[in-house]
Amino acid sequence: SEDRFQNAEEFLRKVGDSAPAPAPMSACPSCGKPIPAGAGFCPGCGANLVPQSNGSVYCLACGAVVGTESSCPNCGRRFSPCNHRLTFATGVLTGLVFRIPEGQFEVGREEMLHRDQHISRCHLRVSSLNGSVSLQDAGSTNGTYVAGQLATSPLQLQPGVEIRIAGNIGIFN
Repeated sequence: SEDRFQNAEEFLRKVGDSAPAPAPMSACPSCGKPIPAGAGFCPGCGANLVPQSNGSVYCLACGAVVGTESSCPNCGRRFSPCNHRLTFATGVLTGLVFRIPEGQFEVGREEMLHRDQHISRCHLRVSSLNGSVSLQDAGSTNGTYVAGQLATSPLQLQPGVEIRIAGNIGIFN
């Protein structure tokens, strides 16, 4: 027997009950390329598509998990009482939080995230002394920017300033 419908609403109700919903089309928030449903990482740029919400905090100098310790258990660098942090809001590093230890050091893909091939092996130089922090690009391919300015010389960071490392945007606090 054929179903006869009294109106379009009745028809749509019937079709809605039996037809599978189309899979939502989604795009990578970092590079904009289409991503397959259920993917954990973007096949185009490697961005983590599942926000990093495990609460881990990492040392910017070596990449080790540090939590709230006064010094890094891996590299031994002491953290400032100011507790300087870099929290990433966009890009492959989205959701990651890095504490900035005292001293001068270089940072690259090994310390930040192996998956992001846009971060150079030696991407930026950090100087954290006496409660102030400055960054300088280390001649990287994709640049280090502080408040939109390419950091060709050391630029001092102020709380809330936007830092771009390759395609990743973080906030200094």
